[in-house]
Amino acid sequence: MSRARRYTSPKRNAQALATRNAILEAFAEQLSEPGRDRLSPSEAAVRAGVSLRTVHFHFPNEASQVAALGEWFDRVLYPE
Repeated sequence: MSRARRYTSPKRNAQALATRNAILEAFAEQLSEPGRDRLSPSEAAVRAGVSLRTVHFHFPNEASQVAALGEWFDRVLYPE
């Protein structure tokens, strides 16, 4: 039995995007700290106000965290 949603919800999609952005902002804050060279998903969860499971749902590994953060910086720094 599949648990996939059979409909789309603009409100749910907007909330998921807001959660993802909050996590990315938390990762960016970590990198702004002097001497910091690693991302902490558990710390990002606390800063973003979400569970660690939610962080891992959006970003399952370090490579996905770094790639998404790079895209996020591009959007923030060069909003075209």
